[in-house]
Amino acid sequence: MENRFWESIKYFKYQEFSAPGEPKSGRLMNHFLVMSLDELRGILGWPIIIHKNGGYSLNGHAENSHHYEGKAVDFHVDPDCFLPSRQQLQVILSVGKFGGVGYYPEWAPVPGFHVDVRPGFQIWAKRKGVYTYLI
Repeated sequence: MENRFWESIKYFKYQEFSAPGEPKSGRLMNHFLVMSLDELRGILGWPIIIHKNGGYSLNGHAENSHHYEGKAVDFHVDPDCFLPSRQQLQVILSVGKFGGVGYYPEWAPVPGFHVDVRPGFQIWAKRKGVYTYLI
């Protein structure tokens, strides 16, 4: 059944979500999150690049991070995308399936995002090391 799930995902492979040194850990990703990210990729029309240690993670994130449960992803949209990051954020929010959405304008090479499937809903931005919670 697990293989069938990943066969249904159009734009991603489980390896993109795997923790460094744990090549099969991407299979532990929350299916709803992966399906929602796949849908987002289709709507955007541009590749989504998952950051190293940005999917399922064993360390490197805040205590109690959703990454440790396979329920969060850090990524950026292909730098060639003509949509400014603010419009990319609007598209991410329009999908309406992510419980947490973070915007990181200072990530390089381009601004990045965090999405997760937490209960409830929260939006934030992090600039100069300071988190600003918008909802």
